[in-house]
Amino acid sequence: MKRIIVLLGIVMMGTMIFMGCSKKEENAVATKKKASATWLTTWSQAHQGIGSFPQDDTGHTVEYTLPIQNDGRKTKLTFSNFYGEEPLTIKKVSVSANQNKNYQEVTFNKKVSFVLNPQESKKSDAIPLKVNAKDQLYVRVYYAKADQANRPLSGALMTNGTRRSVTGDETLNDNLTVDKTIVDPFPEGSEANKYANEMAQYQMHFSMTISGVDVLSETGKGTIVAFGDSITQQQMWTKPLAQSIYKTYGQEYGVVNQGISGNRLLKSIAGIDRRFQYFGVSGLERFGHDVFSVNQNVSHVIVALGVNDIHQPGVDAIAGISELPTANELIKGYEELIEKAHDQNAKIYFATITPFIGYAKDVENAKKEEIRQTVNTWIRENKEADGYFDFDQAVRDPADESKLAEKYSSGDSLHPNEAGGKAIAKTIDMKAFK
Repeated sequence: MKRIIVLLGIVMMGTMIFMGCSKKEENAVATKKKASATWLTTWSQAHQGIGSFPQDDTGHTVEYTLPIQNDGRKTKLTFSNFYGEEPLTIKKVSVSANQNKNYQEVTFNKKVSFVLNPQESKKSDAIPLKVNAKDQLYVRVYYAKADQANRPLSGALMTNGTRRSVTGDETLNDNLTVDKTIVDPFPEGSEANKYANEMAQYQMHFSMTISGVDVLSETGKGTIVAFGDSITQQQMWTKPLAQSIYKTYGQEYGVVNQGISGNRLLKSIAGIDRRFQYFGVSGLERFGHDVFSVNQNVSHVIVALGVNDIHQPGVDAIAGISELPTANELIKGYEELIEKAHDQNAKIYFATITPFIGYAKDVENAKKEEIRQTVNTWIRENKEADGYFDFDQAVRDPADESKLAEKYSSGDSLHPNEAGGKAIAKTIDMKAFK
């Protein structure tokens, strides 16, 4: 009997040890799974200097509708004052996955109210808000009442889903008291106005200070950033790219758009204050902020920038012909971006510059076309970048390579239409993102 009791004790002890080991292994697996979650950016936008536009959000609660493309068990928001020249006070921020209820306060370094200094960006504390791909995120921002010098001046022009309260703090209200008198029409003569018919969904287009949404993803590997000008900002090629990424890699990547209409690689608009830089500061200056400060875990950057450097001088009022760069100057600018990307352990790919002859009056067009061809040859042959995508070859006219093919043109001989965007996206090899 004694022997049986001893044997039973040994068996029970062994079972307890086994159960303890199993529990430890289970906890280890859970910890490993939790540790494998990655923050990536599911939506972001490049800011511009909005100081030349009349919109004043001070004293209002403004609600932004933001698209989500990745599942996440937590979220973070990024706010920027990149074009502000004075400190900007944001009194309160809230967020919900339902437009009319369940808003929760967002904190920044555990504080509800915070200040964005000039050219500063801040990410919020992690928000216990689970989101799913194809959700809409609703962010409400209450801006402190301030004079014109201290109003929000850093934001984006081509956005949607913006609503403003009549006045006061409505960040936690179930339903926003919308001020129907506040509408953002396309400013007469603006870059956005040129494409009003094709971009009717962007009728309410001012989006101030909000610059990014991060999610804590169980499957995420990184963020892919499209960095460019209006050809990028209009999303004709970035939307089909995102669809191809999802089809190939599922939710391993976030694909975000950091394009600015009119933006140049080398130069900002000369002679005006930062808050009026509605074409954005130069790509060289904004690259670090718009790609790496706003976005989380950037793995790849696609640069489609340079066409405005070549075609604008002598044509647009913002640039005289003396601002036309040489091919070598553009190449040196690209080399600077390569160095900056590699310093951040990100891969960088360049898009060849697409044709523009016919977009505007002829001001040294033969010389401009020569520069474009020289730069494109370098993009195709250089060994410093991680690769290139031949946007030019995809949409140029086979009968005249200096022009955009008519079937791919939006009608202005510069901007690709939807078919052109799809043709461009097909040049992007999915193997580049392995």
